[in-house]
Amino acid sequence: MRRALFLATAVVLSSSTTASTAHADPPKSKRDSTGDELASLYVTTSVYAGTLAVFLEAAPRADNVYASIPPIEAALVVPAFSALGAAATAVVTTMLPLKRGDAEVVSTGILLGLGEGIALNEWSSNRTTESFHTLFKDAAWVFGTASVGLVSGVVIAALTRTTTGRAGWVGTTGLFGGLLAGSIVGAVHRSWDRQGNRDVGLASAIGGVGGAALGVVTALAMSPSSLRVHIIDASWTSGMAIAALIALTSHGSKPADAFLAMSIGGTVGFTTSFLGTMGMKKGQIHDPVDSITPFATPLAGGGFQLGLGGPL
Repeated sequence: MRRALFLATAVVLSSSTTASTAHADPPKSKRDSTGDELASLYVTTSVYAGTLAVFLEAAPRADNVYASIPPIEAALVVPAFSALGAAATAVVTTMLPLKRGDAEVVSTGILLGLGEGIALNEWSSNRTTESFHTLFKDAAWVFGTASVGLVSGVVIAALTRTTTGRAGWVGTTGLFGGLLAGSIVGAVHRSWDRQGNRDVGLASAIGGVGGAALGVVTALAMSPSSLRVHIIDASWTSGMAIAALIALTSHGSKPADAFLAMSIGGTVGFTTSFLGTMGMKKGQIHDPVDSITPFATPLAGGGFQLGLGGPL
């Protein structure tokens, strides 16, 4: 979902020079980030700001286990905070001399933090018969781990130099590892209960950490371009979603069936796209272009063929 969102945003942010300026030198900028990684950062920081809004709304209601945020209030506060998050990101990225890959490192940190928070919250809320979900606990877990991810991303970006593709690859392996591990454990629990929720949450958290670690170990050797990472993401996420939808709409299906379908669909999508993109050009730190660029080609019969292109 994340890649689909920022691919759409990248179409707006990415642009090529016009004919009148084709031979002019572009103005020098302190920022070396690409359009697609900045778009990703805007989306993730907007989501992060939304979790902050929910946490601030939940904090005064911490003692009320039945507390909830009124729908109208949530519809006003959360989007407002998300918009402020995107605006703050725009100001920061304009003022700071970001290196190539910095924005993607921070985005990856936030995304992995969000994933871990959701998984650990599910585990924590089902550990014992006395454990349960509350608005404050749910908000605290998600916002807290996302904050850890944000801080970690900023520190790592400040101390290291990487490419957009390598940073995105770590996020891909972390999210895929977490969802795959959780779906496999969910498929094992044929009788769905509190223990099933607990085990799925714990497995997802462990799988997410393991997947991210694998991504870190393999990122340098693989050095995938950002386009390759986007293709792999689109493949495994759509594979999981379509398989789960088919399973859930089948007569007599159970949650375990959907989890089994997710694990199969995600694995097939990840494997086929990974193998199918092995011939793509590797991403390098000093690549002049490491972003997705939209194009429109006139068709003989009229109209245009629209698409997205990048380094192959």
